This record gives sequence, structure tokens and C-alpha cells, in this order.
Amino acid sequence: MIASFARSALLHKTNSSDLVRQRIIGLLANTAALSPEDLDGSASLVEEEPLTFGSTVASLHSELGLKILGGCCGTDDRHIRALASRLATGT
Repeated sequence: MIASFARSALLHKTNSSDLVRQRIIGLLANTAALSPEDLDGSASLVEEEPLTFGSTVASLHSELGLKILGGCCGTDDRHIRALASRLATGT
């Protein structure tokens, strides 16, 4: 999932400065952990389980302070509800 890649990039020492944290405030995450090239032409939707998506994306708020979170390719109302639930409970 793109959130895992973003987390890794933001935790890298070259991106851990306050300036970077002030500039990057959000992420709209895909649910697939595949590259766009790997997904291109796929006959079926590749998606992550909604509860896993919600937990992973919500952790970007608690760990890195991201404020704007949501979904992109592969997400639907189940994913956004799971994310909202995790944010609301702080877990």
C-alpha cells in the first residue's frame, strides 16, 4: 500500500526534518501494495482489507502528524469508514 511506502520515506533520515514535516501534511492512499506498472491491465481490483487500510493510514496521523488522510485507487466506503473509526478512537 502507498501508505507503507510514504511512511518509510518520511521516516528516512533525509526527510525527518521539521521543514519536511511542515510541508507534507496529508496522503490519499491506494490500497494495493503494487506499483502502477504491476496494476496496469489487471483484470480484477487489487485491494487491501479495510481494517488493515484504516490502521495503516491512521498510524500516519499518530506517528507522523499527517492531518489530511483519505483513499485513492482501490478504496471505497469500507476503507474510509475503517480509517474514520481508527482516527476517532485513537487506536
